[in-house]
Amino acid sequence: MKRLALFLLLVCGLSVVNLSAKDSAPVFKAVEVKHFAQGDGVALSQDFVNSFYAGLCEDLLKTKVTDQLLEEGATIPAVDAADSAVVEGKFTEYKKGGGFSIGGLSLEIGVYRKSDHTLIKMLTPRVPIKPSPFNKDNKVGQISGERAAYEIKRALK
Repeated sequence: MKRLALFLLLVCGLSVVNLSAKDSAPVFKAVEVKHFAQGDGVALSQDFVNSFYAGLCEDLLKTKVTDQLLEEGATIPAVDAADSAVVEGKFTEYKKGGGFSIGGLSLEIGVYRKSDHTLIKMLTPRVPIKPSPFNKDNKVGQISGERAAYEIKRALK
């Protein structure tokens, strides 16, 4: 009886591992991430923008949105272009926050098919920013980029 229970437990465990492997397949073969533009009235430092870009790219790979990141303007074979995407966006609002009020970064993110630039998904997430005297532009940018990648992954499911 104990062996049967152990066997059933093992079979159930393997089936759960198999299901999670299917879920971790990347959404796109390749993704080109363009540097985000700054909207009217938004003035972010270059450290913030570069850290945001790095965090976004890193998390697109980590969250299995893609297996490969492309340089801006890179060409890929026509066979792979249909399964590839371009991520473009702009910062529409940035409030640092302070005291007890939480700040935030508002974005417009467009995910387009690489082959014909057809819109796949348009997002307008707002990333909360907790005020802290230790916040530096590069750290806040990195975390905001990671959060934006999470929002992209969630929207594409």
